[in-house]
Amino acid sequence: MKVRKILKWLSPACIACAAWPLLAAGEGLPVTEDARAFWRECARGLGAPAGGPLRARRIGSTPETIEMLLGLVLAREKTITSTSPWLYDDGLQAAPMAGDIWVMMDSAGRPAAVLRTTSVKVLPMDQVTEEDSRHEGPGARPIEAWRRVHWNFFMRVLAPLGKVPAPDMPVTLEYFEVLCPRPAQ
Repeated sequence: MKVRKILKWLSPACIACAAWPLLAAGEGLPVTEDARAFWRECARGLGAPAGGPLRARRIGSTPETIEMLLGLVLAREKTITSTSPWLYDDGLQAAPMAGDIWVMMDSAGRPAAVLRTTSVKVLPMDQVTEEDSRHEGPGARPIEAWRRVHWNFFMRVLAPLGKVPAPDMPVTLEYFEVLCPRPAQ
């Protein structure tokens, strides 16, 4: 049974507790009118059309982590995010594709940046290289640190799906660029 089908049978309070690790992992956020307006303003500044699909996402699993990673993205210190294709299989996330436009949200659900996915690759976790991990934030750039951080991340987000990480499990690496950061506040 797909995760969304399971969640619809839970009470609203239980949905929040069951879904938070998955939603906070990067997907499932509603595209708010604020996010759409932020994208339209960005597109206007870039001279680009504002049509087409748009996603709202955040990276991190706690408000503190979300804000720290957002800061790294806005500083162009972090230009990659990693997830599991197993989340796409259960319909919880849309598989990223090169050219995707997304609004990165802060921990309060406000638009913080418009990003474009520049490339995507899927490979076994144990084949992620130092070249890949160097695009992470400073604390996860050595490949050993990347593996430790992401192993713990995958333990949390895959558990509700009844899955556990494995060295040969597929990992999606999504490279991105910041198109429009939010104005300084």
